[in-house]
Formats: sequence, C-alpha cells, structure tokens
Amino acid sequence: MPCRRSTKRYGSSDRNGRLVDAASIVAMPSGRASLRFEKRGTGIVVPVRLYGPTRELSAKMLFDTGATLTTITPEALGKLGLFSSASDATIITRTANGRVRRSVTVIDGVSLGKAARVGGGVAVVLCEPCGSGEVIGLLGLNVSRHFRVTLDHDAGEMTLEAKRPDPGHLFDIRPFVKFGSSRGLVRGPKMTITGSLQNLAPRALSDVRIEAKVSGGRSPATLWTVLPHVAPRSRVPLSIEGLLPTGAGRTYSLSITRGGW
Repeated sequence: MPCRRSTKRYGSSDRNGRLVDAASIVAMPSGRASLRFEKRGTGIVVPVRLYGPTRELSAKMLFDTGATLTTITPEALGKLGLFSSASDATIITRTANGRVRRSVTVIDGVSLGKAARVGGGVAVVLCEPCGSGEVIGLLGLNVSRHFRVTLDHDAGEMTLEAKRPDPGHLFDIRPFVKFGSSRGLVRGPKMTITGSLQNLAPRALSDVRIEAKVSGGRSPATLWTVLPHVAPRSRVPLSIEGLLPTGAGRTYSLSITRGGW
C-alpha cells in the first residue's frame, strides 16, 4: 500500500487525482472543431492566435507532435508585450548542431483556428531558428495533448475534440519547478523528507503534488504532499512524511505528478 501524508486539498479531482477544471483550460463550446491546414513538405502548418496579458497575435505554426513544449521566436513574444529576462527558467534542447540551452516563459493561451483555445497559461520555449517567414514556431504537445486530433490529408482538414477530463497544465509547469537539496530521515517505520521547491515561473503555481518514490528494498512505497500555492519566482520549504511498509528501502526520488497555475 502506498504511504500518504494527510493534507488539505484544493479544488476537485477525478479518481486518478487529476484536476477537474477543464472549462478554465480549454474553451471549446461544442467540444469539437475543425480547421484547415497547409502542407509544407512533410510538415503541417496551422493557423493560431497567441494571447498575452494585453495583446494578441495571429500567426502560423508548425504542428509538431514530437515537440514536448511549444516554441516561438523572441520577436513573436515581444508582439505579445512579453520579453525574456535573466531570471527565466531554461531547458536543454537537442538540435542538429548539438545541445542548446533556451529560455522558457509563459503566455496566456493559444487558439487553433477560431474554435479551440487552450488558456490558463501555456509554456513556450524561445527559439529564433524555429521560426521562418510567417511561421513563428512549433506547436508542441503541451497544447495539442488537450485534444484528440484527426487529420484528413486529402481534404487538408484537422479535427479537434476536447479531452475529458482535461490533462491539465502539468507539462507546462514542469520546466519551471526545481528541487533544492533534500534529506531523508527514518525513525522506526516513519520516513520524513525535508528540502525545498523553487518556482521559476512568472506566475503562481497551485495544487502542486510532489511524490517521493521510495526504493531499494523489498517493498517500494510512495509518499506525497500537496503545496496549495507557490508564489511566482519563489522558493518554499518542502516536507513529506509517511509510514513505510516492512522491507522498504531508504532511497527516494522526487517528482511532480500534478499541478496548475
């Protein structure tokens, strides 16, 4: 049996522990929408609209199911009234010329065509080489995973159906969360893990579930806790505790399994 730490919960969840607030993430009145796409060689280019705090941008993006995160050019970000800074989170991306470190930030949302919008905060990687002409970047899985996508290549039409329950914003927040050094202490059957968590995003995180997978023994275990709120660009203390089953090991790894903006 997994070990759990009792904690106050914020928001409602489905039976898998995922947030059930899809209406605030995906705006799709009919639950289904279609849009025309262009074929560019082996690629698919779709019309999009990007949303910033006060500005919007109509553009085209390459639909890329191999990209975990959406990428846009710094110029496109600037047209939304947003700019990168030295305090931005970064990730390592693989390119034909090797590994490159790029900045990650958050925009308000992305619309595909006129009827399918993903809002509430979408992570974007800044990538100048990802744009070319009217194409400003790659539309990644952190947007497309909110839909079931069907392509009719003969008609040049893409059909989007909103997933229920919605997958949430876990893919978006992961690049912004860093764990500090941590320490595990076992006294009898009880294990306590203390450390810190840093939010590098320019907006607050909510309902962040952190799991500690305990291994190295005959009986693996999972301990967890939930942080209801983590302020923008802040570091907070982290404490996870629970009872270990007989034969459990002492090695653990931390990960985020749920969270939103």
